[in-house]
Amino acid sequence: MTHDEIMERVRADYRAHLGKLLRTRYVMREDSVTRLCEPPALVRVIETSDEDLEHTCDGDEGVWHDPYWNVELVEQHPSVDGVRSLWVYGTSYREHDGKVETSCWELAEEVRS
Repeated sequence: MTHDEIMERVRADYRAHLGKLLRTRYVMREDSVTRLCEPPALVRVIETSDEDLEHTCDGDEGVWHDPYWNVELVEQHPSVDGVRSLWVYGTSYREHDGKVETSCWELAEEVRS
């Protein structure tokens, strides 16, 4: 897949989730510190800059497109009390072959108790 094809998918994924509720086990603070949320935190995907959607990571397996999605807490959670800026990874794509990896969240409507 080309860079442009992947970015089209990244933006489509983000638009499909914008405003949706997610249950996530991990959120990142504004300083990129990962917080484990057990039980999972309930968050909403909010407006995210193009720069954050275009985040990439070079690794041994090639270039990964690892978009950041800004989120807000919907319910208080002790793991992130007092944190003002939170984000999660969106769906990631590897550039040379289009391999897909999902993050550690689920749509809240799909979470089974």
